[in-house]
This record gives sequence, structure tokens and C-alpha cells, in this order.
Amino acid sequence: MQIGSVVFGLLNFSILIILKMKLLIAGAGFIVQDWLQITKDLSKVELTGIAGTENDLTTMKELAKQYNIQNIYTDYATALREKMLIQYM
Repeated sequence: MQIGSVVFGLLNFSILIILKMKLLIAGAGFIVQDWLQITKDLSKVELTGIAGTENDLTTMKELAKQYNIQNIYTDYATALREKMLIQYM
């Protein structure tokens, strides 16, 4: 391995460390709830919103409060217009 490739590898690694991923969660089912338990401790992930149906609204409000999620959406088109990244569950 050459010095240049080591430096380049370290540079790429340091860029990944600095970045923070913003996520919009799609859904409020059991898989999402399990996934939120894992991601709450990831310092490089920011949960910016949760989207689901009107039937999910109560659950989404509870999850938003529990996991400090900033926005709740019952319309996916509106959520996507907010220019967030989406994590499908």
C-alpha cells in the first residue's frame, strides 16, 4: 500500500465522520419502533421527521416526543417537498 492511498483513505474516512445524516422515517409500525431504538444513540443521525397515515398520527406523536423528532407528516408529498432524505421501513 502506498502512502498516497493511505492518506486518501484517511481523508475519505474523516469526511464520513463529519457528515450528519438527516432522516425522514416512513411509517410507525413495529419495525420502525425497533429501528428508532437503535438509531437514537447514533450521533451522526438526525431524525428530522416521521411520515405516515392519519391512522398512525397518535403513534407518530408519541414517537416524535420520545425520540425528539421535529416534524410529523400525514402526507408523503409534503414531507418530500421539505427536501428530506427518506428511510423506508
